[in-house]
Amino acid sequence: MSCLQPKRTALPAWWRAGPDARHVVAIEAAIAVASPTSTSPVLSAWYESYAENHKVRLAFDLELIERFATRDAAMVEFGSCPPILTVALTRAGYSVCGLDLAPDRFEGVCRREGLTVKEVNFEEEPLPFADDAVDVVVFNEVFEHLRVNPIFTFREINRVLRPQGTLLLSTPNLTSLRGWWNLAVKGQPANDLYDAFEKLETLGHVGHVRLYTPLEVATFLKKMGFAVHLICHRGDGGGGVEVEKRPPQRAPPGLPPLADVLHHCGLDRGRGGWRGMKGLVLPPPARRHRGRQGQPRGPWPGAATAPA
Repeated sequence: MSCLQPKRTALPAWWRAGPDARHVVAIEAAIAVASPTSTSPVLSAWYESYAENHKVRLAFDLELIERFATRDAAMVEFGSCPPILTVALTRAGYSVCGLDLAPDRFEGVCRREGLTVKEVNFEEEPLPFADDAVDVVVFNEVFEHLRVNPIFTFREINRVLRPQGTLLLSTPNLTSLRGWWNLAVKGQPANDLYDAFEKLETLGHVGHVRLYTPLEVATFLKKMGFAVHLICHRGDGGGGVEVEKRPPQRAPPGLPPLADVLHHCGLDRGRGGWRGMKGLVLPPPARRHRGRQGQPRGPWPGAATAPA
C-alpha cells in the first residue's frame, strides 16, 4: 500500500495548534493563481470570499493529506473547484485527479498549472475509474452539498477505493458552537435553502443543503463499509473524519465530551462567557433579578446556584 496508516491515538497536538505556517503559505500561493476564468462578477466575488474564509481550513487539509498520504498515492479529490487545494497538492508533488460538476469555470488555471480535473456529476454518474484503483479519496467540504443520494456516491467511492485505502472527509459540524447558534438564534442550521439551490444557476454548484453531526457521518460511513479511525474538530464549525475501507468490524467512536470539543476550538466557558483561554468549563455564576419594587425574585431560570 502506498497510503500511510493513521495512528490509533488521541487527537494529535498539531490539529489543536492549527496548520503549519508552511502550509498556509502554500495555500496563499495557490489562491493567487486559482482565480476563475469566467468574467462573471458574481463568481469572482464568491471566489474572493471563499478564498479568504477557507484559507486556514485548506491549509489544515493540505497538512492532513501530507500526514496520511505519500507522494506516489493515486489520489482523487471530489469537488475540486475552486482548485486551490488541487494546485497546492500538484505543486507539492502529488498525483491528484480532481472531479467537479463544472470545471470549465476554472479552465485557465487548470491549463496553466497542468491540473487534471474531470467534469463528473458524481451524485448521478459512475466514477471514471476502475475497481480498487484509488489509494486516497479527499472528500472535504462536499458532504453537506449532496442533494440526491449519498449512498450512490459512496458506493462508487467504495468501488474505486482499494482495500485499506483512505478516505479523508470533512464537513461542517451541526453540533458545533456555530451550529447551535445558527439553529437557536437564526432558526436554521445552514444557509437559506433557496440561496443554496440558486447557487447552482449563479455559481455552477449547489450550496449547503444539510448539515450533519459527527455521529451521523460516522454511522453513515460504517454502513457504507468504512471504519472511522479519527475524528478531529477544528475551528468553530468544521470537522474532519479519516476512515479506512473494509477493515475489521468495530463500533464507531462516540462523540467527545462538550468540554473536549470546546478545548479543541480553543474556547472555554468562564465567568465572562465564552472566551479563548484554557481551563475548565465552569457553570455560569448565580444571578438574581429584582421585581418592580426592587425585591429579589430568585435566580434566573436555568442559572446555577453558587455553593454556600
